Amino acid sequence: METLRDFERDLGEMREYYSQGKTKEASWRKSQLKGLLTLLKEKEGDILNALMQDLGKHQVETFRDEIGTLVKTLNLALESLREWMSGRKVHTKDKARGKQTKATKQGSE
Repeated sequence: METLRDFERDLGEMREYYSQGKTKEASWRKSQLKGLLTLLKEKEGDILNALMQDLGKHQVETFRDEIGTLVKTLNLALESLREWMSGRKVHTKDKARGKQTKATKQGSE
């Protein structure tokens, strides 16, 4: 079992790694996403069994709602990574920022 000292050491190492900027590199991000896909494939049976035991969730339902959704999302992230990392500015709509626009004010009356 890890001690608090081990945790603090690991946290310090992670912070150092992060401060070096390596996590900003597309190659690092891509490898992390691929690692998650590999983990899902390797542990699929364990995940299916755990959700069946813990929640009574059927394996087809588990794959559709949990594993399959994650695989699709990870694949989308892999395909879109370069675009998402581009330096272009994106305008956020007022509604997304929580501001009331004229249209939302009228709709709430």
